[in-house]
Amino acid sequence: MTIEDLIECSPKHRDTIILCLKVANIIIENESLYQSFRERKILPYKELTEHFNLCRRTLEKNRKFIIAMVFILKSDLEVLKKYIYDTLGR
Repeated sequence: MTIEDLIECSPKHRDTIILCLKVANIIIENESLYQSFRERKILPYKELTEHFNLCRRTLEKNRKFIIAMVFILKSDLEVLKKYIYDTLGR
């Protein structure tokens, strides 16, 4: 995935961006979800839709953006992480 891909696939509406960032945060904070994501290399759709009442279609539509945010939040890229957390209002 390139920066251009990320720009192209990123959600346009602010509420969708915030939802995707919250989903990425849920994944990194929940160890079992993160391990499932790392092992299967796909988003844990079933767990996210059942336990967190998220729409599967929204997750599928924004899959690349959510995956990129998970990687950023688990990385050492502090400037990008600060920007994400500022967007979430933390």
